[in-house]
Amino acid sequence: MALLKKVYTGQEILNRIFTGKALRCSSTDTGASSATTGGKLAPVYSEQGILNSVIGVNGAELLADGTMETTGVTAWTVGNSATLSKQNGTRPDGKGNKILRVAYNSVNNPFASQVIQTTGLRYRLRGWVRGDGSAQPLIYDSGATLLFTGSTSTSWQYFDVVYKAAGTTPYFYSIISAAGYTEWDDISVKLVTSAENDNTINLV
Repeated sequence: MALLKKVYTGQEILNRIFTGKALRCSSTDTGASSATTGGKLAPVYSEQGILNSVIGVNGAELLADGTMETTGVTAWTVGNSATLSKQNGTRPDGKGNKILRVAYNSVNNPFASQVIQTTGLRYRLRGWVRGDGSAQPLIYDSGATLLFTGSTSTSWQYFDVVYKAAGTTPYFYSIISAAGYTEWDDISVKLVTSAENDNTINLV
């Protein structure tokens, strides 16, 4: 009898990676007897190999100044009259000492954006954001698809989303109708160049 493969969902794979559990296929996993399989374990793959299989291989970085370490905000486009500024500060495990603030400036729901996508292609978006206690962070793909909803919390919140682009522009919003802001750090947008399937966690 052939050894059956244990099929893990994207959520199970990520859960096992983050809890340090090996991704193995044993006689217990498959339901086959040890006599049939010889009690042998299937290969154990690296975390990167598993993520490549589930999410795909990521291409080059597309977002300019995603680390927020560049002086000024010229890489970013202002939306809804936002006041964009770089703030000195560090995030635990962050890559530098600057963060991007997207603040209210007389128009509701200010945002920052960059035109970096090709409609219909698949991308992986990752990064960190926090509110100020009042403003709520949201990320939209070209104003059409909601990719991430954060909380107003001043604690840093991580996002990691794979999606098929509805347009050319990811929008990073501060949802607020009075004085307030959200702060962003270490954002990455990369083309997914070889996704093997669409059963990815946080797939949009």
